[in-house]
Amino acid sequence: MAMKKSKILSCFLLIIITTLVACDENEPGTVSLNQIKKYTSYPDLSFTDTKWKLIGFVNAKNNTIKIAQPESDDCYVLTFYPDSTFQGKTSINQVFGKYEINSTTGALKIVQFIGTEICELQDGQYYADALLLIDAFAIKERGLELYYDNKNYSLLFKPITEF
Repeated sequence: MAMKKSKILSCFLLIIITTLVACDENEPGTVSLNQIKKYTSYPDLSFTDTKWKLIGFVNAKNNTIKIAQPESDDCYVLTFYPDSTFQGKTSINQVFGKYEINSTTGALKIVQFIGTEICELQDGQYYADALLLIDAFAIKERGLELYYDNKNYSLLFKPITEF
């Protein structure tokens, strides 16, 4: 019985990854990652207690980013706390949960994800699904990068307060 559940979960995750990978570089709203401004102060920011705003969905294979839609100050925000909890917002829903992190290796996993269940707008479901696939993170000059699929894809965030 446990093996059957494991196979079903594996199939479900494979479908999600395939859907996420399907975004191609010619999709509307997709630009070169080089167009995202770098800030030398970003790597000094704290992972926790910083409010992060999603810029978009990065495809490392072709060095592009699909800008998250809708573009609103209220959408796609996320804050991680030192007690291994997080809270934020998708396109329309409030979300919160728990995470596990290893700052030495850069490993990060969302282990509990809870949210309201109003129908997501535009990239909202894509964002929520991607959060569940996260397995690593880094804070670089473009912002917080939450990686999935062997770092081939990531969610790129900027801190809410620009420098």
